Amino acid sequence: MFTQSIRIASFLTLAALFSSPVLAQGGASQTTSRGSGMSTGDRLAPAGWLWPMPGTDGDDWVINNYVDLNPGSGILDYMGGSKSYNGHRGIDIDVPTFREMDADFPIRAVDDGQVIDLFDSNFDRNMSCTGQWNFVTVLHSSGLRSIYGHLKKDSVVVSIGQSVQRGQTLGVVGSSGCSTHPHLHLEVRNSKNAVIDPFSDGLFADPPVYDTPLSFMDAVLKEGSIASTSQIQDPAPNITQLDFGKQLGVGLSMAGGQAGDQIDIVLKRPNGSVFSQTPITFSGIFRHSFWLSNFSPSQEIGSWTVEIKTNGSLAASYPILIGPPVSESRIARFKIPHADYQEEFLYYANNGYRPVFFDGYDVNGQAYVNAIFEQGSGSSWMAKHGQTGASFDSDMSFLVNIGWRPTLVESYKVGNSIRYAFLAESSSGPDWAVYRAASASTHGTNFNTYANLGYRAAMISPLIVGGSYSITALYDKANVGGWVALAGLTTSQYQDLFNDEIQAGRKLAYLNVFDNGSGTPLFSAIFNTLSIGSWASRHDLTESGIDSEHSWLTSIGLKIRVVTGYAFGGSHRFGGHWSSN
Repeated sequence: MFTQSIRIASFLTLAALFSSPVLAQGGASQTTSRGSGMSTGDRLAPAGWLWPMPGTDGDDWVINNYVDLNPGSGILDYMGGSKSYNGHRGIDIDVPTFREMDADFPIRAVDDGQVIDLFDSNFDRNMSCTGQWNFVTVLHSSGLRSIYGHLKKDSVVVSIGQSVQRGQTLGVVGSSGCSTHPHLHLEVRNSKNAVIDPFSDGLFADPPVYDTPLSFMDAVLKEGSIASTSQIQDPAPNITQLDFGKQLGVGLSMAGGQAGDQIDIVLKRPNGSVFSQTPITFSGIFRHSFWLSNFSPSQEIGSWTVEIKTNGSLAASYPILIGPPVSESRIARFKIPHADYQEEFLYYANNGYRPVFFDGYDVNGQAYVNAIFEQGSGSSWMAKHGQTGASFDSDMSFLVNIGWRPTLVESYKVGNSIRYAFLAESSSGPDWAVYRAASASTHGTNFNTYANLGYRAAMISPLIVGGSYSITALYDKANVGGWVALAGLTTSQYQDLFNDEIQAGRKLAYLNVFDNGSGTPLFSAIFNTLSIGSWASRHDLTESGIDSEHSWLTSIGLKIRVVTGYAFGGSHRFGGHWSSN
């Protein structure tokens, strides 16, 4: 379905906070007893323990809950705070999302020891307190036991009775048992089965900081809005492309943060300007939090950017191609600002399309492009636009040297300068010839010379600059039967020519409209007798007219082959040709 290249849509932005503690559950190796410290006779690990998860605090993991040292109903962590929940017997170390579990984020032994218990076959993707967990218990020479809980199903790589070394992988982080998020519940017990707080007793060689600074962990980009924490916690792979009219949901997994910290979720247009920005200011201390913003991007084709900023600094950015649906085999785009065409070109090229027609024109001093893209690989191809005369000449010489052939040439104005575009492919074909910036008399001479040599005019793209013609043309020796090419026709003259040629059995093959320098459109047209099946040709269509005609003609099975834009009374006008073959 055709859509205009620029149509600003309204947008809705929503920011919301979801934050919940991660719950931990005891497994088969635990009892209900709990203590606030080590009993007499327990020995510390002499060298200090290794942290049980690789990576960096705030980036790859974050502590969500500490051991609750209050024997009553209150909450007390080792720093005198309340970063826990009542009765919690271990340390909960979160990973950003379930993506880490799926990527087999390893859990490792804090020190040398022997595996004395484990379980490995329980479901591992809980986001509620359900069922039993998977775990590994290691006995250390100090007499302490380290218990690693909530592991991924079937991920344990050690066996009961096996000796393990400090840093050795035991399994993979998961969310089995009573767990609301993928994390490791690390629990330490002494020889009397009392719970030990490893931070109070200095067990770790390099313990993490208590108050994790605000840190970005992961972003979720999805088609459609995000409405719940679960869509951030257990996301599908991030999208890299979005169709017009679809919402873009952005979810964040963030570590740490204090009152006054700020997150900004920013959506930028292809030109780098800000389309929308969602600021989120923290009102208190957070351990692991989830945030979201939903956007409705405007209909601007190209590579948009989602930026995540923490306290004004860029933490992450994600490119996302946004454009119309690309299910059709041939797509026409009208009235593209010349400055935006490169983004459109890249969008379609990245979706397996190649340009098959290009038309440049200007209205009120602003340059625009019409383009037709077609699916399928076929021959290798090349497309360039916005070229100077020197670069165009150099590329034509290059095509000759590599044996490629141009399939389109075009000249147009950008401001006060002449620019050129061409399409080319590697396929073999008839001999060809191209020239540019020819005066009217030079063009006339060239036209007659090539016609006498058996060439036919394939494209004639004139401009009038400073009162003089500057003509770019492509000829080849393709067999198209009888053909006629004329340029510099007024609208009425073109209509008369069109009627005469149809009566003579020839059909429109190429159309280009340019300005005479005083606001009057002039037509360059080529007709031939090639069989094209059903067909339709239109000119002097308004912006809404080209939309409706194109939609109707494609609905009855015709494909657009040629489109040209021009100015008339300061407004856009269009001409085009559609056929079934």
